[in-house]
Amino acid sequence: MSAINRNVCLDQLKGIAAIFVVFIHAKFPCEIGEVIRAIARFAVPLFFMVSGYFFLKADKNKMYRTIRPKILHILKIVLIAYSLNLVRIVLQLIDKGGGIKEWFLLNVLTKRHLLEFIIFNNSAFGGVLWFLFSLIYCYLFYGILINRGGKIRICSVYCISNNRIII
Repeated sequence: MSAINRNVCLDQLKGIAAIFVVFIHAKFPCEIGEVIRAIARFAVPLFFMVSGYFFLKADKNKMYRTIRPKILHILKIVLIAYSLNLVRIVLQLIDKGGGIKEWFLLNVLTKRHLLEFIIFNNSAFGGVLWFLFSLIYCYLFYGILINRGGKIRICSVYCISNNRIII
């Protein structure tokens, strides 16, 4: 997006939302911490809305062409984050004298954990990355709608992910 067409207000909203995402994951003392975390919950849906805003501004053909690169970009980010988190987990296991193979078998290769990953995007490698997988699901859903001739601007699209409904 060129500097001329850039929406500075949305950039500022994304910056504020990024700070509040940190507040969601930070540990604040006492009940005030829970209040701050509750207030900060607006940030993640805001990121979905901003992503959808920029995505839906394009024409139908451009949207369809950009879905694959967007998904591949998100998958690269997830792969890097998962790899770094896996290194951290392995280092912690080595430090504590735990078995890497046992951890992997107990935390990754069980039916329960695989189902939790598929349905809720909950992973042993990085549970906070559910947002990125949810975004991928939304892009895939939009791609199916576009391919089927759906009128995205008219219909309401509900992306259900991680027990959250994003409208």
